[in-house]
Order: sequence, then C-alpha cells, then structure tokens
Amino acid sequence: MTGRRILNPLTVVISFTTLLCVVQVLVMLVKVPTDLYFLPTIPLLLIPLYYDRRFYIPLLLLLVLGVIWANLSPAGLRPEIAVSVSIAAFCMLVIMEITHSVAQKLEDDEARSRENERKYRRFFENSEDGFFMVNENGQICEWNSSMEQLTGLNRASANGKPAWEILYRLVPEDRKSRALYDALKSNFQEMLQKGQVPSPLQTGEQQIQSLDGTLRTIRQNTFLIESERGWLIGLGMRDVTDTHAEDVELRKTNDLLTEAVKEMERRNKEAGLLNEMGDLLQSCLAVSDTYAVFGQFAEQIFPDQSGILYLLDNDHNLYESVASWGGPLASDTTFAPDACWTLRRGRVHIVTDPGNRLVCPHLRQGKQNQGFAPYLCVPMTVQGETLGVLHIQTNEQTSIEQLEQLAVTVAVRVGLAVANLKLRETLRVQSIRDPLTGMFNRRYMEETLERELHRAARHQLPLGVIMLDIDHFKQFNDTYGHEAGDGLLRELATFLQANVRSEDVPCRYGGEEFIIILPEASLEDTCRRAEQLQEGIHHLKLQYPEMPLGMVTVSQGVAGFPDHGASAGQLLRTVDAALYRAKRSGRDRVIVAEK
Repeated sequence: MTGRRILNPLTVVISFTTLLCVVQVLVMLVKVPTDLYFLPTIPLLLIPLYYDRRFYIPLLLLLVLGVIWANLSPAGLRPEIAVSVSIAAFCMLVIMEITHSVAQKLEDDEARSRENERKYRRFFENSEDGFFMVNENGQICEWNSSMEQLTGLNRASANGKPAWEILYRLVPEDRKSRALYDALKSNFQEMLQKGQVPSPLQTGEQQIQSLDGTLRTIRQNTFLIESERGWLIGLGMRDVTDTHAEDVELRKTNDLLTEAVKEMERRNKEAGLLNEMGDLLQSCLAVSDTYAVFGQFAEQIFPDQSGILYLLDNDHNLYESVASWGGPLASDTTFAPDACWTLRRGRVHIVTDPGNRLVCPHLRQGKQNQGFAPYLCVPMTVQGETLGVLHIQTNEQTSIEQLEQLAVTVAVRVGLAVANLKLRETLRVQSIRDPLTGMFNRRYMEETLERELHRAARHQLPLGVIMLDIDHFKQFNDTYGHEAGDGLLRELATFLQANVRSEDVPCRYGGEEFIIILPEASLEDTCRRAEQLQEGIHHLKLQYPEMPLGMVTVSQGVAGFPDHGASAGQLLRTVDAALYRAKRSGRDRVIVAEK
C-alpha cells in the first residue's frame, strides 16, 4: 500500500533529483576525489522511504551497479557515469510513479465497478418490478425474483432460453398463434442486429397469463445496452392489474356519470318542451288547434322517430289521423277501434319483432309496402274514455322503455288538453244550443241578432227576421202526447235547418216558437223564404211511432231591418206582433209586420 503523501510525489522526485544533479556538477567542477562523485546520489535512497518502500531495492541496485561500473571504468569517465546513474534513477522514479498512478487508477476503477455491481444486484433483486436481461444470442441471462412472482417461472426455467419463447409462454391462450410467435422472434432478432426497439416492444400495457392461469395487466419497458460483444436487451414489467382495474372502474364510473349527465340534460330538455307544449295546448280554443301544436313539438320531442296522432271521430266511430311527423309511416290514416291492440287491451301495446302475431291490423298494409319498424301504440284515455291513439315507429337503437315513458307522458298531456277542449266545446254548445232540437237557443239568437244588426247598419245592408209558431200545438200534445210533441219539434227543427242558407241562423225561441235570422236578406226575400218554408211544412209526413200524425201548419210573422226597427228589441216586438196577427187571422199564413 502507498504511504501517506503530503506533496505530489512526481513533483518531489523531479525537484529532488534535479538538485542532486546540480550538486554532482559542482563536485566535478571543484575536482573532488572521484570516489566521492556518487555521494550526492545517495540521498535518492531516502525518496522511497518517504514515497513508496517498494522502490527502495530497485533504486539501491541501480546505485550499486553505478558504483561498480564507475570503479571498473577509467577515472576520467566516473563523473559522467555518476551523472548518468542519477539521470537513470530520475527516470526510474518517474516510470515508477506513472506505473503506480495507473495501477492505482485501475484499482479505484475496479473498486467502483464492484460497488456499482453490488448496487445493480441489490436493485435488480429487490425491485418490485420484474426485470430480465437478454444476451447477444437472444437468450435470457438474468431473471429477478419479481419476475418469478409475476410469471410463475423460476430462474432455472428461464435462464438460457430464447427470450421470445419465454414471452410466448406468457401470452394468453386465446391470443396465441404462429404469426404472433414469429413476430416476437423477429422483433428480438431485429433489436440484436440493429440496436433499435421495435414499436410492439416499446413502452405500453400488455396482458400476460402466468403459469397458474392468472391474467395480469403489465406495463412493459424495453431498453438496450451496448457491450463489446453486441447488444444486450433489458425488459422490465410492472404489474398494474390493480391500477388498471381501478382505471377501468374509474372510466366506467366516469362513463356512467357522463351518461347520467346526458340523461339529465335530455330529461330537462324534454321537460322544457313538454311544459311549453302544455302552455300552448292550454291556449288552444278548439280541438283542431291542438293538431298544429302537437305536430310542431312532436318533431322536437321525438326527433329520431316517426308517428301519427289519431283522434276518435264520434260521428263515424273511427280513429282518424289528425297530425303526423317524421318520415313515411307504415300505418293507415283511419281505422276502426278493433284495428288496434292498444284499444282492445286498454294499455300500451309494443311490438319490436316483425314475427309477432299481435301486430295491429292498421299496420298490415303499410308493413307490406314499406317494411316493418318497431312501434308502440299509446292510448289517450281520460276519465275512462279513450279519445285517441298515439302511434310511434322507432328503430332498434332506441331504448323502448324510455320511449314508452315519454310517449305516455305526451299522450296524457295531449289527451287532457283534447278532453278539456271537448268539454269546453260541449259546455259552449249546451249554452247556445237547445237540448231538444239541437238548434241555437234564445240566448244565442239575441246575441247574434245584435251582432248582425250592427254589421248591417255599418255596411248599410238589409236583414230579415222570421218568427213562426206551430198551430194548435197544445191540442197536438193533448191528442198524441208530449213525446209526439217533442218529436214534432225535432222534425220541424231538422226541416228548418235543412232549408235555410248556411249564413242564416235558425233558433228555437221558446215552446213551439222558432226564429230565423237572415243576414243581408231584403224584406221581399224574407217573405219569399217564409212562403217556401210554409209550403214545405205542408208536405211534411210525420209519424209517431208508426202512426201518421196528419198535416202540420205554422203561422209566421216577417219583419226586416231597417223597415221595422233599428234595434233587436224593436224587431222582435214587431215580428211578434206580426205573428200574433197571423194567428188571429186564421193561422197557417205569413204576415208581414206593419211599418
């Protein structure tokens, strides 16, 4: 081992040797005895004692040989020989210093290498990640304990085997193939030849199957190390099965949350459209107004579907199409109540399979012509009465359960709106119609007469009024009964409604009296119409129930605007007086009011 150094050894040697050479030259100049020429060289022996004792023997031999050489040489050469020996000693010391420095550096490098090796081994063996190394021949040369735990393969089973064979053993059974084996082998051979990691073996997640059949998700990382004999391949594997499962679960949760948000947005949009549609439906004044409202909002509420709204026509007992949206529909425009299963069952009817035997009959013709589409029919039932049917055709991608809920909600809202409008219409009709004859009642007649008189006065147009009364109606009731009298009133009302213009307003004034308002009719035209009605009533053939009731006659009074009054009250009093005169004059006649 080297002694403790205070100064740089090479500097000390050079300085000290140079000093000795100078001393020897001085000795030569003063011509001291030749035997003393080597005295200045003797202190060189002290340098190894200070620097490195291993150099003492070689340096001593050099000096002894120098003395012997000088004694055997002529006296004149001894000074030169002494200087030469000193220079040789100087060179020897320099060479020894260089040799010592190189040896020391190699020793230090070897010590660091051994320390790095120990650190690498400690890291390699204690790492939680699996690592294995592949030599320049493609064989596994290192296999740590984490790889044993990860794969179930011990070192003895892996070391010395081709890396692609070991990796192929770890491939899940459902993915193994000859092509995959060849690809693994080709990738490793390419790395060993070119020193580049192909993309299939770069950093990424893979799934492996350990010897016990457990599937694991690993994140691999491949790296290359250049050596004197070629490329070494290192491959690390980290088990991320739990992390991957957590990521998968997190992604599922995120997807569910995203779907929930989308579902909430969809429901909010639907709720907004339903509320807006409900507001507009409440603003409708007639059932026909709901058709346009429903058609407009149906396209927004059911954007991916097509459909038809059917309403019941009570007069013909048929369900008729009143609104539709979307593309061409495989459904009839009208059908009888027994042509739809939802009307038979009284609840929603859904058909998603074209082979279903319970396809509604109103779809048979459309099904043959345009092809079958999944559909549902929703009854619009309000207080036990089915007012209509909402028919929707959809596609296989749409959730039929969600569609059913939305369709039922829409059907309920539209059904309530239609029922309210029908009830309103019924109440309005009841307020202006006579329940026995179906003609407008006295209240409606008075309102209409006031309105028509104002219009006639504004436009300077005439207006006629006819008041008629059934002759001997009380005697008729006493003879045939009140039911026969009601039948007579109905027949006469039907006759009057059928024999007036569309703009004329026939009304039942009360009892057996009737009034007809004739807008824009002159007094002459009104009288002529009264005579025609008189003649037509003579030809009525009345029976109750199958017994002839004989001929019926009426007495009529006629008045007109502006000849007989400018107000409704004046006209009614005037025409009533004319009717009274007709009765006093023998009945069955037409009398024009006096001016």
